[in-house]
Amino acid sequence: MKIVAIANQKGGVGKTTTAVNLGAALAELGHRVCLSILIRRRNATSSFGLQGVEEISLYEPLLGEASITEKNRSHAP
Repeated sequence: MKIVAIANQKGGVGKTTTAVNLGAALAELGHRVCLSILIRRRNATSSFGLQGVEEISLYEPLLGEASITEKNRSHAP
C-alpha cells in the first residue's frame, strides 16, 4: 500500500482537483484507491456525483467537536 498526500496551506491551488484526478487515473489503471479529502468544502464529494451525502464529513470529528460514530448515526438512512 502506498499513501500519497497533497497539501498546501494556500486555498485555491488545485489540491482537490489534483487528488480527484490522480485518484481517478490510478483507479482506471486498476489500482484500488481510497480518496480522503479532509477539508470542509467537500468539493470532492460533488466530483463523484454524491451531492446527497454532503452533510457527512470528518471535519467535526477531526476538530474534536463530534465523534465519528455520532456523525455516522446522525446521518444513517
